[in-house]
Amino acid sequence: MFNTEEALSFLVAEKLVSHQTDGDTYGLFRSGMDKIRAVLKTAEKDILHHFDQYIRISGSYSAPLAIPGNVLQPLLKGLLNKKQLLMTYRAGYNHQVTERTVEPQGMFFSRGIWYVLAWCKLRKDYRTFHLGRIVYLSLTENDFEEAHPPLNELIEQVYYSEVDIEVKLRVHRDVARDTEVSKYTYGLYDEQPDGEYYVQKYQTYSLEAFGRWYLSIADRSEIIGPPELKTVVRELITKIKL
Repeated sequence: MFNTEEALSFLVAEKLVSHQTDGDTYGLFRSGMDKIRAVLKTAEKDILHHFDQYIRISGSYSAPLAIPGNVLQPLLKGLLNKKQLLMTYRAGYNHQVTERTVEPQGMFFSRGIWYVLAWCKLRKDYRTFHLGRIVYLSLTENDFEEAHPPLNELIEQVYYSEVDIEVKLRVHRDVARDTEVSKYTYGLYDEQPDGEYYVQKYQTYSLEAFGRWYLSIADRSEIIGPPELKTVVRELITKIKL
């Protein structure tokens, strides 16, 4: 017999397989999942049915990066039981480590990266967290304190739409060598030489998320467009505490 956590892990895998393989392969996987569901208790079947709303896959295929084992299980339990999580998180743009209490709303997968969208009590707003940058995550006994919309509605609210926003940067050659990961994380799709620089084109779902990453290369690059990204970066700079 499978326990609830194992069954939920299979559900996460099913979501990925449905978007990243051909129809025949998914059909076989789905058949296997149906057999798993058949041997689950009624309560656990209900858990799988309701948990489906907390997972979303978007974007084109990219091989997923591994999720630390000490992160996924507390996250799944927090989502399922609507419990607050205590998180230690290392930011990608300045490597600052902070401790936060969050109310997780769902997981979504985009360009090879798993994220959790959560209400952050520290920032008093919704924030997106890269699962690979979570240093520590633990389940608390505290119930959610806020009322939240469903994940799909929340993603539309936070990111406005699923339409990618085009960003153009002028990046020094030395920095451009280190942006290979950006092809998957931030949507780099075109790069043309320009003297000691490259003109790079990206497609991103969130100017705020992109702006936070941009700060890590801001001293060797320039934003060509859109103007809204420059505004986002300026606002982020004003919030930096030295």
